[in-house]
Amino acid sequence: MQMRSALARKRTHRGCSCSAPLHPCRSSHAAAQLPSSALDLTPPGVPRPAAPSAHAMVKEAMGKIRVQRKKGGENMEKATVRDKGKLTSISLGFDMIIKDLKQHEESFIYRRLSSLELGSNNLTGIIPGWIGELMNLNYLDLQTNNFIGTIPSFIGNLTFLNSLFLSNNSFNGQLPHSLGNLKQLRYLDLGYNNLNGDIPSNLGNLQQLFRMNLSHNNLKGDIPSSLGNLQQLWILDLSHNDLHGAIPSSLGNIQQLRNLDLSHNNLKGDIPSNLGNLEQLASLDLSHNNLNGDIPSSLGNLCYLGKLDLSDNKIHGIIQ
Repeated sequence: MQMRSALARKRTHRGCSCSAPLHPCRSSHAAAQLPSSALDLTPPGVPRPAAPSAHAMVKEAMGKIRVQRKKGGENMEKATVRDKGKLTSISLGFDMIIKDLKQHEESFIYRRLSSLELGSNNLTGIIPGWIGELMNLNYLDLQTNNFIGTIPSFIGNLTFLNSLFLSNNSFNGQLPHSLGNLKQLRYLDLGYNNLNGDIPSNLGNLQQLFRMNLSHNNLKGDIPSSLGNLQQLWILDLSHNDLHGAIPSSLGNIQQLRNLDLSHNNLKGDIPSNLGNLEQLASLDLSHNNLNGDIPSSLGNLCYLGKLDLSDNKIHGIIQ
């Protein structure tokens, strides 16, 4: 029997030896080929978050600052513009090495600053308090550094933020509940840290969110059912944590979802049948959990599904 995209091949794992259900989509051709829209994980009308190198190529005439990247480091104090009152963006990327941000506070307190990019450096210590004073900030990138400590609650005061990138650091402690205040947030990336505790239920208030990545941490507890309120969400990655409990059926309400990754946790119970309502889903990874019960036949409705991984669970029964 030829297998469709719902399950690419027969898998044998503990408690489950299974092959694929036939896909009930309109035609075998439609099931076998993903449309480009399913692979393009940027929603219409929303620009992709630009790479630091692109943002570094801004001009002083536009009220922004350009800092050349140089091996061996460069002092922030040498970064100047003709009119500091018009400064709206600072980008310091790649191999710019700055060991102590505190001594440079006065260089950055610009009330009109809307974009602060310090990604891919060797920055250390905690997030400095002056960042909480940048009330017009809408883009904050501190990813791929060596920051430690907790994510400060004052981040939740930056209510104009639409992009928050803190991944690939050494942050620990719990996620601040104040993140639920960021009602304009589109991108939330906190992956690859040492965060622990529960996922705050008020993250379900972030109605504009397009991507949430909390993967590769030590988060515990249940997945909040409130995440089902995120109707604009395309990407939800909670993989590689220590999450328990059942997969909330409310996730089946996120009609725009393209990528759902809950793998490498301790989730149990049945796979919710209403995940079959996620008609735009291109990738579903529930592997390496303790899920049991049958594979819902409703998953066969996912015509755009290119990846389905249910391996290393306790799934049993007959594939329909």
